[in-house]
Amino acid sequence: MEGLERGDTKPFYGYVKSQQQDSQGVSPLRAHGQLYSDAASKARMLSEQFKSMFIKDDPTVPTTRIPGPHFPSISPITVEPHGVEKLLLAINPRKASGPDEIPAHILQCLSADCSSLISHFQSVLTDS
Repeated sequence: MEGLERGDTKPFYGYVKSQQQDSQGVSPLRAHGQLYSDAASKARMLSEQFKSMFIKDDPTVPTTRIPGPHFPSISPITVEPHGVEKLLLAINPRKASGPDEIPAHILQCLSADCSSLISHFQSVLTDS
């Protein structure tokens, strides 16, 4: 426990957490008096249970819209290349990639080159 001697509790709590986690996954499931332990059967049973919790919309039943607050529309937003470049340069390179899986340091290195392209795509998307 050399981490605790230095006042660093992170390794200790990491060890405790690793000992508490169950690596078995989903326990065997019982249906119709039979026990299922294979992954495919358990997935099918859980899917059926999940689907049973929801009802399908009935097209013969009229739907009523619940009134909510009315918000004024927002004026169009203009995205300029220099603003995109500024934001790309501000990305923290130590953070994980987003859904596009492009590493932050690549976005920073190419910020000047791709900022005009990104701002152009934004204008194309909002015009349609």
